[in-house]
Amino acid sequence: MKKISSENSEINSVVDGQFGALDEIGLRKTRRYTLMTLGVMILAAMLVSVIAFMQGLLIRQVVNTTVALVMLICFCILYKNSAPLKWPTVVAVFGVHVIVTSGLVTNGGIAFYGAAMLPVVPMISALLLGVRVAAFSFGYVLLISLVSTGLQVYGFHPANITAQANQPMLALVLTCISIVVAFLAFNSLLISSRLSEKEVGAYTRKLEVEMCARTEAEWRAQEAAAAKNNFLAAISHELRTPLNSIIGFTRVLEAVDLPDRGKACTVQIGHSSEELLKKINDLLEFTEIVFDRVEISRASIVVDDLFMAIESSFSKRVAVTENFLDFEYELIKGQAVVTDGEKIKKIIDNIVDNALKYTQKGSVLVTGRIHKHEGKSYFLCDIKDEGIGIDETKMDQIFTVFTQQDMSISRAYEGIGLGLASSYNLTLLLEGNLSVKNNDDKGCTFSLKIPV
Repeated sequence: MKKISSENSEINSVVDGQFGALDEIGLRKTRRYTLMTLGVMILAAMLVSVIAFMQGLLIRQVVNTTVALVMLICFCILYKNSAPLKWPTVVAVFGVHVIVTSGLVTNGGIAFYGAAMLPVVPMISALLLGVRVAAFSFGYVLLISLVSTGLQVYGFHPANITAQANQPMLALVLTCISIVVAFLAFNSLLISSRLSEKEVGAYTRKLEVEMCARTEAEWRAQEAAAAKNNFLAAISHELRTPLNSIIGFTRVLEAVDLPDRGKACTVQIGHSSEELLKKINDLLEFTEIVFDRVEISRASIVVDDLFMAIESSFSKRVAVTENFLDFEYELIKGQAVVTDGEKIKKIIDNIVDNALKYTQKGSVLVTGRIHKHEGKSYFLCDIKDEGIGIDETKMDQIFTVFTQQDMSISRAYEGIGLGLASSYNLTLLLEGNLSVKNNDDKGCTFSLKIPV
């Protein structure tokens, strides 16, 4: 489950990266639209300003010159910045609305040539800021059209400030501007769409290559993991058979009357053989967990028996060290729960073994209790030690197989990094949770939660 979770998070990050790249392509497309719109608006506003200057129309000249200067500033800023900026696009759309509104009001209203620019506004808004802004723009154009029509009907609309003799020429200019803007907008749309299609196509091909490489790498990793697990299972079986013979003959030698040195050597051989057998059994058990060969057998167990068995497992080891192993489960003495007691004992055994290994002249406290929440019961067990603690940078790897606090060849603590990994995977099989945190003073605490 931990592996699946990490794979899902990796897939999510890849997907987020893909959408981010596609968003960048869309932003570049919008940037091209904005530059085109700003350029056309600058030319149109300057042209109308020149005509207004020639006709002596100060209001129209001021409005269009101001809009042209603002658009020119936005154009320069957007052109110099390779990163897409949104605010120049908003300013461009706002400027289009200002120019069209000014042209409608100062050129006699809806019944005159100033209305020729109205259809261009929603179209430019859609290209630059999308459908939602285009809808608002369409509503605005419709509103000012209705207002202008009403004023025109009742004779309240402002008169056309353009002289009667110049109106045909200005009407021709505005019509040409509308046609040019519409043409450039659609032409820019086609060009930009083709460029975006090429970018998307190139990015898609890149993704296909990356996905093929990723799929091949995952396949190789799975194949290597399967080969590793098969090798571990096979070598564990092959090593355990002769090792059992060594242990058997060692026990026979222990019963023989040998010199003191011979007895000491025999005891050392027996102890080392049993330690090696334990590691091989742990390795074999882990491979069975990996291959889903472990079956959960739930039965009623008494909590006292569970903790007494754990205490008995470590009694000899604690007796020859300067550590203390204490148990606290008075509140649940005599209580029976339905669970796989053998698996829970194995989980706690591995954690206690790890705690004793990293604790020098300290204590290890094992506490147990039953917690009920929303009609469900959980077996909770905390293993608190006074050891060296866990490096915060390695906290995420503590339940990874073949991982230890110190992985160097000259490390001070023995072990192959299987115990905690096995406990974590067994906890997942029991649909539980296993976590760890450093204590405030020293050492760390492992917290086990199993539904019962």
